[in-house]
Amino acid sequence: MLFKEAAALDAKPIEQVQERKLVKPRSRRKRKEALTGLMYALPALVLLLLFRYWPLVFGMWISLWKWGYVPERFVGFDNYMRVFREDLIVNDPMSGLQLGEVGQAFMVTIFYAIGTIPLTLLLSFFVSYVLFHITKGKTLLRVLFFLPYITSQVAAAIVFKWIFHPSVGLANSAVNFFGGTPQQWL
Repeated sequence: MLFKEAAALDAKPIEQVQERKLVKPRSRRKRKEALTGLMYALPALVLLLLFRYWPLVFGMWISLWKWGYVPERFVGFDNYMRVFREDLIVNDPMSGLQLGEVGQAFMVTIFYAIGTIPLTLLLSFFVSYVLFHITKGKTLLRVLFFLPYITSQVAAAIVFKWIFHPSVGLANSAVNFFGGTPQQWL
């Protein structure tokens, strides 16, 4: 029974096989839309590559060199092997086994991760709880807490206002220096 069904499936007429539609290439409009979308995304992609992935790749590249003030010679993975072979634990003849430079760096990192981060989170939750539930002086405490953030924003605004001032600003001074006419920036 199974053999008869399989034989019937294999014996399809040629017309049915030729009726299948072939996949057509994208139309011009769809290609233009895709290109437009790519052009809109391109600045973000360039920034992502430039500031996220290039430092990662460059950091991996410089880790393969022996460095002084300038790269001296290519050492490959020798730096990584040396870190885990020599600098993790050091055998001092006077005091025995001690942490090396890398071991000390690991301990500082672990202390920071376990000790500092949870303490900072607890302190920030406590401050927010107090600022939310206090009744007297609530506004004054909120102003004092947010004043450094607000002050830096105001200072930046004043500096930019001075840079783009129509008569004494640095931007118009640069335009005058290069032979242009002063602009009314703001």
